Amino acid sequence: FLMCRLMGLSHVNYVTLLPKSITTAIGMGVSEEAGGIVTLTVMSIILTGVIGNVLGELVFRITGVRHPIARGLALGTSAHAIGTAKALELGEIEGAMSSLSIAVAGLMTVIAVPIAANLI
Repeated sequence: FLMCRLMGLSHVNYVTLLPKSITTAIGMGVSEEAGGIVTLTVMSIILTGVIGNVLGELVFRITGVRHPIARGLALGTSAHAIGTAKALELGEIEGAMSSLSIAVAGLMTVIAVPIAANLI
């Protein structure tokens, strides 16, 4: 919300980016219902996942995050399915927590987007 306000993005661009941290299948429907541009939503979801997969482990090293539950939740919530692939490489606990966080983040986003869509 704050980044969209600072960058002066329109309502359409704002609702397009709201579902960027959930899985693509859910994000497409959420974006369409909110009035966003679905193709840009898909692009932002995929880009978010790839960046999370590539940089996740580096960020954990830099920030000192070592707990497997925290690592799994971070990857699943921020980088969804592609992040879960990375979490599974890191360990079983990371993978399980990442999978769980995808479902929780998806549910929370589906509930929150209609509310947040009216902020801009």
